[in-house]
Amino acid sequence: MSTTETTPNLTEPTTSDVAVKSENMTYRRFASINSEGKVDDSKTKLSSSDKTVETLKDNKEYQLAGAFTVKYYSVGSQEGFESLIPDAEERVNIINKGIAAKFNAKVSGALKEFDETKNEFVFAETAEPIDTIEWLREPTNRKLSPLEKSLTGLAASTGLDLAALRQMIANMAAGNQAQG
Repeated sequence: MSTTETTPNLTEPTTSDVAVKSENMTYRRFASINSEGKVDDSKTKLSSSDKTVETLKDNKEYQLAGAFTVKYYSVGSQEGFESLIPDAEERVNIINKGIAAKFNAKVSGALKEFDETKNEFVFAETAEPIDTIEWLREPTNRKLSPLEKSLTGLAASTGLDLAALRQMIANMAAGNQAQG
């Protein structure tokens, strides 16, 4: 049986053109074998994480049942996204899945945040809905400092402008340096 590999009609990116990038990722499949010597497919694990792979290799319940290299694509621009996913409806679907994932992560993080020194949750209940637009607009790859998390929460719960709150903190810090 022959197989045909189909890939998008993309040129390999150079260092100056990162509209579409690809990299190879290796996934390893681990199977759990029951007492009858049959695979328990409800326990099959798949991982590309070296740490998880090492943990599963050490686990007597699991056996390596294959390694697969797949090509992973990422984009660096809107044009790259359009060339990678030509169908506009599918691009919107992907964008909405990303928004939902980011929304859930941000809401979960903010509403679970607990101040141990005060023994209370950072967010108090509000009568009005919390506007999460600033959370969605925050760069994903940036780790928020505790101060930034607090400012973001304050902005969301009070309706104050996040940029204005940041500027107020910067002004206070500059004033403290001038006095010190």
